Amino acid sequence: MEPSIQEKFLEKLEEKYGRWSKPTARFGNTSYGEIAKALSISASQFSKLIYGTATEGMYIRSIENINRLLTRETIREERDEAVAENELLKVELGRLQRGRASSRRRLLLMLLLVVFSIMAALYFYGKGRMPAAEKP
Repeated sequence: MEPSIQEKFLEKLEEKYGRWSKPTARFGNTSYGEIAKALSISASQFSKLIYGTATEGMYIRSIENINRLLTRETIREERDEAVAENELLKVELGRLQRGRASSRRRLLLMLLLVVFSIMAALYFYGKGRMPAAEKP
């Protein structure tokens, strides 16, 4: 047997907000007033929906609103995860770029040291082998 539209509505509320506690007038930790505001309906309309005196159209609209809220919540979570992952990737990219720049600097310094060493060796070894300049 298919559940009634009121039961579907209550199931959706419990999916979004948590278990229904009639004595405290809450779904999970959320009061009826907060839920009514989130669904864009009045508190009296929300009471009608809970206690089964609302029209079928009110139930359909409210179930659609709950589905939109659930979808929005999922999208926000995915966005937050993507933003966090993006920040981690930026940090990693910065680290890699700094490492690449420092390895380039080291390579350049080594190259300069080798060139300087070769020039110094040529100067000192070549100085003794050069013929002395003749005096006129």
